Amino acid sequence: MGTNIERNKPCWCGSGKKLKHCHKDREDQAPTDMWAVADRIRKAFSSKYCLAASASSHTCGGRIVKAHTIQKSTSLLSIARDGHVYMSSSDPATLKRTNGRLIPKLVGINGASTFTGFCAKHDDSTFKELEQYPFSGSREQLFLLYYRAFCRELFMKRAQLISLNDLKDADRGKDEVAQSYIQNMLRGMIAGAQKALSTMERAKGIHDKALAGNKFNGYESYTLFFDSEIPIMCSGCIFPEYDFHGSKLQDVTDEAKHTDMIAVSSFNDGGAGVVSFTWHIEDSQTCKVLIHTFESIQDSMIADITTSFLFEFFENICIQPGWWENLTESQRSELENRMNSLNQPWAPRRSTCLTGAKLQIAPWPIRQRIKAYTLPW
Repeated sequence: MGTNIERNKPCWCGSGKKLKHCHKDREDQAPTDMWAVADRIRKAFSSKYCLAASASSHTCGGRIVKAHTIQKSTSLLSIARDGHVYMSSSDPATLKRTNGRLIPKLVGINGASTFTGFCAKHDDSTFKELEQYPFSGSREQLFLLYYRAFCRELFMKRAQLISLNDLKDADRGKDEVAQSYIQNMLRGMIAGAQKALSTMERAKGIHDKALAGNKFNGYESYTLFFDSEIPIMCSGCIFPEYDFHGSKLQDVTDEAKHTDMIAVSSFNDGGAGVVSFTWHIEDSQTCKVLIHTFESIQDSMIADITTSFLFEFFENICIQPGWWENLTESQRSELENRMNSLNQPWAPRRSTCLTGAKLQIAPWPIRQRIKAYTLPW
């Protein structure tokens, strides 16, 4: 590409390498073995290490485990059928079979919504208050919901950045137009991943300190308690761009500005469903506005809006088999389309992504809404 560019000048792709060591004559090179790349990506997302603040060879105990982001004993079992729930898979081999689409399939709950980010000892001790006691919505439990979602997201962001950098050679053997398209797309995705990861690495120390000192007053929340169990479980963090009215909240592509983050957990406990939103006070400017617009949703629409929201933003959703199978074809199609927006990270988020829910699913009767934050106006 660019025959007038001298061989020793920096490559146009921004890799930092000289052209002669990067994209010179790349169209004539042998295509990248994408199965080898897929194997490296799999390994990145299967890395095993403990995210506990005190983690070391002296303090960790037991092997690195598949830590559940959703309580297995109370939540996953409550929606499982014969030990299975519906989940989508972003495994490259699976995506090849589905033409790149995320499609829910039955998986065993032992591997549902897990990540290898804690040793057995720290997983047990850190989340004991969630795993061994009924959920009451205490400050500690709400913090732990946040912390578990945060740690999982941090683990995934680290693996994502490794994977994106591994894809830089995916344009070998392709023409100059394809090379430019691939590198420009990767450049934007890597910049976004780097910004998110930088924000989270800095925040990790703040959350670790709160956990160590049992000081949870730096976190705010909004929690819904339902009268009966709900059919969708998930746990994760997002950097929200739009509120539930379609108004812009923040520009997540602006590298010069701090990006606010919110954690979301949905689960069952004691025969009742819970959906909890939690955030750190440093992120309150965006999160409070998001939740204020969520508060305005009528009880009769909460099931529709919440379901659409979870499918739009979280890839580790666990779904009750009977509920999913009893949806109409159009309802499943709508939710699969929302799910697949996650599979297109280069595409801009629609401003209407939280306003157009028309699923018409059965309402989830709300028992209580608990607001643990104050508005700045």
